[in-house]
Amino acid sequence: MYTRYLSLIAVFFSVFYTNIVYAGESGMDSNFVQFKNIGSTDPSAPTIVNAVTVTCPLAGLLISTASGQISMNTSGSAGEVDIQYGVSKNSTAQDINHHHLLRQYTDSGTTWGTAHYQRIDSCTAGQTVTLRFVAHKLGAASADAQKASLVVLFVEGPRI
Repeated sequence: MYTRYLSLIAVFFSVFYTNIVYAGESGMDSNFVQFKNIGSTDPSAPTIVNAVTVTCPLAGLLISTASGQISMNTSGSAGEVDIQYGVSKNSTAQDINHHHLLRQYTDSGTTWGTAHYQRIDSCTAGQTVTLRFVAHKLGAASADAQKASLVVLFVEGPRI
């Protein structure tokens, strides 16, 4: 019996306390694409899978999360296939500091992998930022992004 009341008090306190401590703003924007051919082989002009433009209402952080299922093909023969993907900020080029490599070996000529990347950037009040989920082929004859999403979350910075 006391455990039930103690649990209710703990839940009430944690909800109430959280609302007092964090009175900041947050927001989210996203872009979803069912299918996108990754045709580029150039990191300075990669394929833009998704793009989101955000204007920061206050100083804070932008947390960007990109994900999608990637199919890669070797034109029918066994071999290694790979793509490079990531999130770029205010640029259409691949950001060398914000990317991953997806590499697979296939016996049949086609393979699938999951691409996932997260990036955190600071922003100032009124700043407009465009984030892009970008990818380009390295060793794949063809590649596609399927059910790809880019979600950008704004979180207000601490007030001092």
